[in-house]
Amino acid sequence: METKPIVTCHGDQSLFSGLHAATLHGLPKEACEWRRSYGRAPRTIHLEASFVPYDADILPDETTKTLVSRPYFHIYWTDCDLESYKQTVREDIAEWHSALKEANIPDWLIVVVINDESKIKSKLLPRSSVIDKVRNDFCSKQADRCIVLSEPMKTDQKTAESWYSFFQRLRQLLLQAFNHHLDKYEDKMRSLREKRNEPGWNYFDYFIFQEELAFMFEMLGLFEDALIQYDELDALFTQFVENHASGDVAEWLTSTIQSCKSWAGLSLYKPIDWLKRDMIKLNKVSLLEFRNYLFSRHSALLFLMNKSWIVAQRAMDFLYNTAQEIHSLEIDIPQGALSCWMFMSCLEVLRACETLPQTTQLDRYSLYTATLRDYARTKLKDLGYLCGLMPGSKPTSEQLSHVVDLSAGMGLDTGEETEAGQVHPRDRLREALSSESSFKKHYLEMCELTMGTYKHISRFRSARILGRDMADFYMKIGEPQKAEGFLLDAIKMYQQENWGNLADGTMLDLAQCLLSMNEVDKYFKTACHIACSCCLKLNDRKEYFKEVLRLASENEGNMYQMRASTVFTLEEANINNSSVILHDDFIVDLTVKSNFPEQVVCNQIEISIIKAGDLGTSPFKRRTHVRNPSLTFKNHEHIPNFRPITKQLPTHIDAHSTYERRNGKVVSCAIGCANAHDLLKRCDSGPVESEIVLKGDYSLCMSVANVTLNPGCNDIQLRVKTEDKGVYRLSQICYKIKQSEFLKSLANCDLHFEVVCNEPYVELKPSKQDNFLAGIQQDAILALHTGSYNIPDGSVITIEFNGNVTILTESGDNSIRIGGIASRQTVEYKLSLYQETKQQVKQTTDVKMSCKVDCWDKIMTCNLSFHHPFQVTHKLHTAKEKKYLQIVVCGNVESEFYLVRPELSCLNCLDLELIPYNKLTQQWRVSFDQSATFLWMIKPNISDLPNLDMCFNFKYTSTLDVSGEQRLFSYICQLEHFQTQYQLSYTVTSDDKTCTTSTPATLTIHVQKAITCSRTDHRLVYQVSVDGTTWALAGKSTGVFNVSEREYETKIDVLPLQSGLLHMPFVNIHQYIDSTDNQTEVWVRKPSDSDTSDVNKPVKDVTRFAPFNTGEVYNNSQCQQVHIYPSLGSLDSELIVIPL
Repeated sequence: METKPIVTCHGDQSLFSGLHAATLHGLPKEACEWRRSYGRAPRTIHLEASFVPYDADILPDETTKTLVSRPYFHIYWTDCDLESYKQTVREDIAEWHSALKEANIPDWLIVVVINDESKIKSKLLPRSSVIDKVRNDFCSKQADRCIVLSEPMKTDQKTAESWYSFFQRLRQLLLQAFNHHLDKYEDKMRSLREKRNEPGWNYFDYFIFQEELAFMFEMLGLFEDALIQYDELDALFTQFVENHASGDVAEWLTSTIQSCKSWAGLSLYKPIDWLKRDMIKLNKVSLLEFRNYLFSRHSALLFLMNKSWIVAQRAMDFLYNTAQEIHSLEIDIPQGALSCWMFMSCLEVLRACETLPQTTQLDRYSLYTATLRDYARTKLKDLGYLCGLMPGSKPTSEQLSHVVDLSAGMGLDTGEETEAGQVHPRDRLREALSSESSFKKHYLEMCELTMGTYKHISRFRSARILGRDMADFYMKIGEPQKAEGFLLDAIKMYQQENWGNLADGTMLDLAQCLLSMNEVDKYFKTACHIACSCCLKLNDRKEYFKEVLRLASENEGNMYQMRASTVFTLEEANINNSSVILHDDFIVDLTVKSNFPEQVVCNQIEISIIKAGDLGTSPFKRRTHVRNPSLTFKNHEHIPNFRPITKQLPTHIDAHSTYERRNGKVVSCAIGCANAHDLLKRCDSGPVESEIVLKGDYSLCMSVANVTLNPGCNDIQLRVKTEDKGVYRLSQICYKIKQSEFLKSLANCDLHFEVVCNEPYVELKPSKQDNFLAGIQQDAILALHTGSYNIPDGSVITIEFNGNVTILTESGDNSIRIGGIASRQTVEYKLSLYQETKQQVKQTTDVKMSCKVDCWDKIMTCNLSFHHPFQVTHKLHTAKEKKYLQIVVCGNVESEFYLVRPELSCLNCLDLELIPYNKLTQQWRVSFDQSATFLWMIKPNISDLPNLDMCFNFKYTSTLDVSGEQRLFSYICQLEHFQTQYQLSYTVTSDDKTCTTSTPATLTIHVQKAITCSRTDHRLVYQVSVDGTTWALAGKSTGVFNVSEREYETKIDVLPLQSGLLHMPFVNIHQYIDSTDNQTEVWVRKPSDSDTSDVNKPVKDVTRFAPFNTGEVYNNSQCQQVHIYPSLGSLDSELIVIPL
């Protein structure tokens, strides 16, 4: 609507003419907030106005029913001086003001324009006094009704501020004027609506009255508020229609429900159909015409709000409700006229929506337009049946006459309703009904557009249901090759949605389609599916079962092949024995369900067998056998109506190339795809089954012939004789019926068996205990397992060991003569073993036994472990210059061994005596829980002994030794640098003869050279170590000294910190290493206690020393204690426990 609120202008017309353009463009520049009464939400609007000259004849009065054409505001313009004001202007304003007051119009404004303010300031009586006069004369109580506009033709800041104030005042007063008029109008409208149940009330009069309010809101740009007015009118009319249909008759509705003679479709070319509005005023409009006008106004407002998708959404409700109202009011309308009106209205809504940009809400818009297209297609199809235009029928004379009548009621072509290059829906419908070929063209075009829109918005279910109708149409026009694809898509959808009745019902149409195309192979498969369907009638199933048998008999030279899952279902497969001996029969029991309606004879049932290697390295993946349903398509994922089943492929391939160069030459190149995951990604996780069925290799198979299968479950047993060892898997099952084969893969069933050929092996175990023991002769049992092989009579077994093991058999050597032994037998033989025990670090020794049968070309091996019964250790003890050697014999096994005649000898020196401290004639018992200890004193005959190689021998017996002999065990050890070189002693004394706490004491260190000392360098280092809580050192903790003489003595001051019997500070001596010797590096510890460095690092900037070997230094004072008394006056107390 191009109208604007009317504002009248009076006064100096030439003045306003110069300011008209600025006023017209400046008013809507800024938005203003319009607050309405009754607590309604405020609205933000841009005010516009149409400025017209003032005329007293156009002033509204109380009887005016229009809102759009009435003037809302009145302005008086003047730029006069004081004299002119007094002479003429004052009387003109008074006359203008009186006329407004008589018409009860409070909405006016006086504008005083100042063109040159500088001239006025020089006069004694400034022109501004005109404003004072105007305010005193007309605006004494309404100061806001007069405003000054200073120098409006200039562009300075003062002028801009003056214009801003003027527009702000004008917008405020205009909003007040709108409220003034609308409040009165709405009160009248409310009062009129409350009288709707009174006699003589007319809805159409009320419609025109409230529509003025909608026009007003539309004029102000409040399209949503205007739409609300039409929604209220729509709801009120609908309520009247429902009441009238229920018996509450409305007199004004009588003319509307007369016989319908025009069914012109909806027209959205014009925002307002003034001709229809005039007919509404005269109450001469039909129901269809009124509904067309009302919906056109809805659509015009929604288009202005850029919500065309809501127009498409409301269109379906509009069409359904209008058709329902016509039926409920029992309006007489020719047959097919309502379908014509719906078809044309759908196309008109689609045309109007498509002419507007749909950059936003495209998917939502397409959803409703797809529904509209499908609805229009349905109505065109109904008209085709009504007028005899469907394929296969010819229109009669009555139908042709009816087409003429329908075309006449579609309306006349005025030429104003179409744009260049567009065909009006009325003309399109007339063309479609003109002939059968034209109908076919338009119907298929509508179907393709609808299906394309459905697919675009991913409503694949709706698209495939539409495809089902298209398939019927193509079948009727004799083009079955086009119908096949639509039927297959429909069947696939029905099966995925588990709509078995619909899927199998469509199969009947598919069968006729394939028969028309002479696709015998496909027709055979479809006939099998129909014959096995549980959703179809038994008569249809039996009829197609006969077709299956007929085709299978007539197909000479060729073989039909298809999946067996539709016809025969493998309910259960049992393997009696998964491990079969070579040359035995392998048997499998099957439970097969026949879905045919009658008994059928299978010429042969075969199962192909493939060899898969060893079971442990089988390339097949173990799976649980789960019976698959008898459907051609087994993916049960529901088809989403708003998400595609198959992900749309990208529109481009993002490829990139790479090159690898070496030494300036290209050695490799590659082409990659960055969006390969979009191009190659699987859309679901279900298995994709190929339509092509390939028969496997049946060179190795198990079969049974002439099997009669009844409807339901049947038990079948198949067997095959094994010829070669290995792991085999059942690969595929084939049901042969005459010249047809039904195949099913068994790869997912995990049906496998193994043909075994057991290899022979030997076992050797002790006869009386769990483990073999070294050092004794034991009885053993040799177990021979023949496996799948036979041993002839007179064969010989030869036994060998890779270790120092002696074997004795009954023949006296390492061979055993055996008699004839059958396969899968175990025979045991007795023999004895002996392995010599030696000085070992490990407790066991592993050996390998090899057995060979002279009649076989095989070597059988067996691993054995011998446990050593003894573990011997030695330790050197020192008492001043005397040396003692202790030897301990421990048992490693639980069995008892008896030791006798222990002997110790030196292998490399005779200048010493070995004095035993044990009674050598006794017997010692050694086991896992008991050990034997021996001690010898080493008495040298010379002062300086060399390193000694000692040999310890003893003899032992065991009850497990079958020979009963005493056996010898030897143990060899070495003694190095073991003679005493120095004797160390130290004491703690005090001057008072008693040591007390906190009183200094003296630590006397005494080092004496032994008689057997053989060292030439007697430079030593002493080191004192104390516990910081008991002792404190007053001097150095280390010191270098020389024992070139016989003795050395030094004293160190110490301070006891605790009372009681305390261990003396620990003193140790070490060998001194000369710091100038750079070729020797000794690992030492820094003497400082605060040192935190690694103690194992070599230190070169401190005194270096090396420890003595074990036994070279004898410490006389080790573990000695000194009695420390508490000092007088201290708080320490001493407690001494004296044993009784």
